[in-house]
Amino acid sequence: MKKIDVRARAGPHITAERYPFIGVIRSDKRGGTVMNATDDVTAVRRLVAEAERHQNDLEPYLALHTADTSIVNFGGRRVAGRDALRHARKAALGSPMADVRTKTEVADIRFVRPDVAIVACVKRVFDEREERLKDDPATALPAESGWLTYVAVKEADAWRIASAQTTPIRG
Repeated sequence: MKKIDVRARAGPHITAERYPFIGVIRSDKRGGTVMNATDDVTAVRRLVAEAERHQNDLEPYLALHTADTSIVNFGGRRVAGRDALRHARKAALGSPMADVRTKTEVADIRFVRPDVAIVACVKRVFDEREERLKDDPATALPAESGWLTYVAVKEADAWRIASAQTTPIRG
């Protein structure tokens, strides 16, 4: 497997100069308290970790997504909405794809607004299926790693995945 140094590819680090709301606690329009942005970074990292941890546990995985989530998987298949994601994940978990595991490493988090984060990750793929499936061009995975980009949004009670796109890293 090709080693990818995420530090070399990661964009600018999160800093108060680049993201002036970091370290600031403010009130939202409804009178509630908005988390400290350092807490938001931690919460977004936790969201990514939970998505990895629950990748084969359907309901907890779905709960991490917005109702209108949009996902493009490693093979290029797009699903729109939590119900479509439920159907697609249920089918995958009932197939040999349940034996494909991933490990995700956050490379960069960029807040485009205090309640929207773009999260760049390296996704490593571990194919534990039968050799015949790994070797068959019709069922082989496109690569052993990919760039995974999440758009995470802060809803009333938690950060959730609004969008995810995985692009295979070839060669």
